[in-house]
Amino acid sequence: SAVSSGYALLQLAGLDPLGWHRTASLGGAVRIFGTLGHPNLLGAYLVTSLPLVAWRASSASSWAVRALFTLVAAASLAAIVATLSRGAWIALGLSVAAWVALRWRALASEPRSAGSKDAGRARAARAAGPRTWRLCALGMLAFGALSIPVAGALGPSLVQRLREIGSLASPTAQSRLEIWRAGIRTAEDHPAFG
Repeated sequence: SAVSSGYALLQLAGLDPLGWHRTASLGGAVRIFGTLGHPNLLGAYLVTSLPLVAWRASSASSWAVRALFTLVAAASLAAIVATLSRGAWIALGLSVAAWVALRWRALASEPRSAGSKDAGRARAARAAGPRTWRLCALGMLAFGALSIPVAGALGPSLVQRLREIGSLASPTAQSRLEIWRAGIRTAEDHPAFG
């Protein structure tokens, strides 16, 4: 995650040491792809690795390691935004919603009695809660700091992509709808083997 998002942010800053041809672009802006060759792959990879990076940040024993992993998480978030990958953005939103729901459920189901064997673990989890929220706040500050140059570099492309998330009239949505229609027709014509 650190290497992929770091390289992607170098690309965004125009500091990529390699010249690339046939890259994905949007409105004249080249979409960053990091070390994975395509922005959608980079976004998908970073979204799936982000929970592990966040877990490592929250479970680290030293402040330096926590800060390092929090910085990697913030760089990953900034790179996810900069990929202009709507699928990655939606997956990120669903991941955050799932984390909040699971965290809420875990806190609600912790044993409260002092005599329970799990009570010690429950107290430790409640004590770690403020640390987790402090790390989230630190990560959001770092993400905010990294997002300013991302928004500045992508400006109109970012706004255009945000508008296209729910629009079926966008060119990419139209092409996807046509692909889905063709797939449905193929399945209807050849249900057993496609």
